[in-house]
Amino acid sequence: MRTLKLKDLGEARALQRIKELVGLPSLDDVYLRGSEVFKLDGFNLSFSFPFMDYFDIGWKAVSAAMSDVIARGAIPHLVMSSIGLNVNEPEENLIGLVKGVKMASEYYSSAYVGGDTNSSHNSGWIDIAVIGEALCVKPWRDIRPGDVALITDRLGYTSEVFLSYERGWSIPLTRESIIRVKHPVVKRQLIHLFKEMCSSISSSTDVSDGVLISLHKVLSEIGYGIDLKEIPVREDILSKLESFGYTVDDILKYSGEEYEAIIFVKNNDLDRVINFMRRKGLDPIVLGVVREGEGISLEGRRLRVTGWDNFAGFTEVVFK
Repeated sequence: MRTLKLKDLGEARALQRIKELVGLPSLDDVYLRGSEVFKLDGFNLSFSFPFMDYFDIGWKAVSAAMSDVIARGAIPHLVMSSIGLNVNEPEENLIGLVKGVKMASEYYSSAYVGGDTNSSHNSGWIDIAVIGEALCVKPWRDIRPGDVALITDRLGYTSEVFLSYERGWSIPLTRESIIRVKHPVVKRQLIHLFKEMCSSISSSTDVSDGVLISLHKVLSEIGYGIDLKEIPVREDILSKLESFGYTVDDILKYSGEEYEAIIFVKNNDLDRVINFMRRKGLDPIVLGVVREGEGISLEGRRLRVTGWDNFAGFTEVVFK
């Protein structure tokens, strides 16, 4: 009998198995205990690009963890790290990595309080733990049909980078796309939104894994679907990538790591929330409306949920 490999199983199904084994109530992005929020996030150090240095990797690792914490409605307070580096790495790489973690922590008004260091015989890794305080962390089961999903900005910058990488860097990159990957930031204005508009918000999530995966992860947990109003891809990036033969579906598959947020808003309070977000310098876009029945649809067409899977790579993601 053939042994099932993790790459065949896929991250989503593997996480479901973990959920069953440890008795987790849901596959939420953060763990909530009373008013305290806990998050652990990490990646292999080889998951970087030639234009990134170790400072950038440290910064990105913190932003990735902060994205889950802030987008779920919490204030981050403490940051810890676990770092594994190849024994042959020069000392300045460790220093750069730690500086990136420290400066990113300070950017999010958090204290970097240490962690653990290890040796690695491969490319190494970095894990970031964030402890924060809940402002408006609501379970996904609070989402109801008729709620409207907002996203905090249009997407596409990281898709441009990933698709250019796939083509041997033959697609010219804009400065903005390089910055978004090299030095990502989470919109700190979201903290004001959750503090002031909590009664109008049903729940929320970030889109670091891609917009379709993020929507599917949330809605499949509670048995609902969504009718999308549009695909929030930047027109300039869409036009550019179409000239290289790519479609919107390709862009969505290779999206992620833009660290925007999806906010599920009670329908009657939609205008109030949008106006507040605009006053805080955000430019929210209506993604769609939650409905009975599963699946993600656009203009009557059921969309395939594709994107990055940490075990299987870029693939169709299936939650069982």
